[in-house]
Amino acid sequence: MIIGGTHGNEPAGYEAALRLLDRFQKSPPSQGKIIIIPLANRVAVEKFERRIAVPAGVDREKGNLNRCYPGNPEGFPMEQLAYQIQQIAIDNSVGVFIDLHEARRPHLETDTEGDEKGLGQTIIYHPNEPSTWLVMQMLDRINSLISDPDKHFSSLERPIKNSASWWAGKYLDIAAFTFETPRNLPIEERIKYQLLLVDVVLEDRAIQ
Repeated sequence: MIIGGTHGNEPAGYEAALRLLDRFQKSPPSQGKIIIIPLANRVAVEKFERRIAVPAGVDREKGNLNRCYPGNPEGFPMEQLAYQIQQIAIDNSVGVFIDLHEARRPHLETDTEGDEKGLGQTIIYHPNEPSTWLVMQMLDRINSLISDPDKHFSSLERPIKNSASWWAGKYLDIAAFTFETPRNLPIEERIKYQLLLVDVVLEDRAIQ
């Protein structure tokens, strides 16, 4: 299962997901199953915003899809959406969960004195066996294709609580990842990296 557009102001993630959707609509896999939700938070994408608005006095993160898992069918709109996405994953016995994201800054440019961590060029993974195996394959493959060491990917354990990949790793115990690219790179380069990482997963799972 591949998700893009969780945050509406992270275009490389949803552009990569849209390209994957187009690829597999034209040439469906001969084996395996791929579920793609390219514009998970369509309202935020249309407004090019990270989250949607919530009523006054409500924690604004209730409008952030990536802080609402496992969701609530009776909750605020993003909680309902998170619940619906998790039900799709459960109903289809998803074995790998990928959420495509972007960060403001590369991880190598993190300001240790500030309150914002650089997450660009990272694979954030749930620390279970299936995730750990795949993250090593992804790092070996993608870094072998990047000549500039400053653009190499690194891995970080433990997705943020209540994010999509946190939920998938914790509750389904499957390979679960958040892919992050930094917005200071050209968008086509960011999309390329997102697609390369997805392809490593598909090859490992022999989805062709």
